[in-house]
Amino acid sequence: GRAARRMGLFHMLSGLLATALMAASVALRWFDSLVSPLAILIAGTGLIALVVSVALGLYMVHVLAVGVSTETEELVTEVPASAHGTRDRRSRVAARGALPRRQHHPGH
Repeated sequence: GRAARRMGLFHMLSGLLATALMAASVALRWFDSLVSPLAILIAGTGLIALVVSVALGLYMVHVLAVGVSTETEELVTEVPASAHGTRDRRSRVAARGALPRRQHHPGH
């Protein structure tokens, strides 16, 4: 909705501001001094902008559910060898009975 769009705009702008401030800080350190007080101040401000951007992104996902699917999906735990068109060496050897098949343990 409208709140999500507005929040997304602020999220994007704060991320861009953080990037620009960090780039300016690097440029000042590159051409002036590694311990330039202005560069340190700009980097600190960039860090604050980055934290704001992250907080807005988290809010969008966890509160506004932006980009969150509400449909249930089946978890794929193993891709069958037939999906690749060929079987790997271990599968071929196991099929001949030379190796034990791997046991599937849920949660691993």
